Amino acid sequence: MKGEIARKVRHLRKKNALTQAELSKSICTQAQISNIEKGVLNPSSITLFHIAQRLNVDMNYFFENQLEHAHCSQTTKDQIRLDAMKGEYENVREQLEAANLSSDDPFSLWHEALCAHYTNQATEEAIAKLKKAYDTEETMCNKLYMLADLGAIYDQVGMEEDAYHCFQTLLHRLDEQSPHVHYVSLYIRAYLGNAEYLFKKGNYAEAEHYCLAGEQMCLDYQVLIGLAQFFFIYGQCLLKRFHYHDARIYLKKAKKLLYIEKNRVKMDQIDALLALCRT
Repeated sequence: MKGEIARKVRHLRKKNALTQAELSKSICTQAQISNIEKGVLNPSSITLFHIAQRLNVDMNYFFENQLEHAHCSQTTKDQIRLDAMKGEYENVREQLEAANLSSDDPFSLWHEALCAHYTNQATEEAIAKLKKAYDTEETMCNKLYMLADLGAIYDQVGMEEDAYHCFQTLLHRLDEQSPHVHYVSLYIRAYLGNAEYLFKKGNYAEAEHYCLAGEQMCLDYQVLIGLAQFFFIYGQCLLKRFHYHDARIYLKKAKKLLYIEKNRVKMDQIDALLALCRT
């Protein structure tokens, strides 16, 4: 495991044009980064989490360990995963074609599904391939990511009940894993998916529960992604339950983060909601 982490940290650091000193800043020492890259030191979960954030990948990227195919090196699979995480699906498609993986390979099916949905809008094909990939995949880490991707696709095409089932299942599977720090981004996706569904269904109290759980995880691990949406949904729940003062506080928190993200559409929505809040 140390060798795999060492290889990936070194590869990503160079890909991001960072020195060891730059990568280590506010995380650990330059000497520790050097020892991690040599495979001498196994970083703690917290250290690896912050390294992953600085390198713009999910922490679980370091623990993915698919079997290599004769025509596809682990480095190629690593790059495919990175491009998929960034939403660069044309690159994913090109690399899959060059890799010449088996048509039944779960890794290949998974990423073919993402390409089918996000570049071709072939949703039925994407869902079928993702389900097959999930059923045949043996690595729990990959199965969790597949489940999150399947839930996201269901949500985007309006299949809300199926999306909710995926995110509920994802939470149950995540709770069986340890330690939780490895799966922060997946927890955030699951909490957000459940909160959005329950809000739409008018179950405001339960939606608030998931918003608060997601907010706490974002704050505990200093993750901004998703935090604005948790504030936004929570503020709307409070507004629906006539808690105008608290709703105003959370909607303003969401607006500040959305300003940083330059999300003008959501900011306009919040302005309309704030007008409904009595002071």
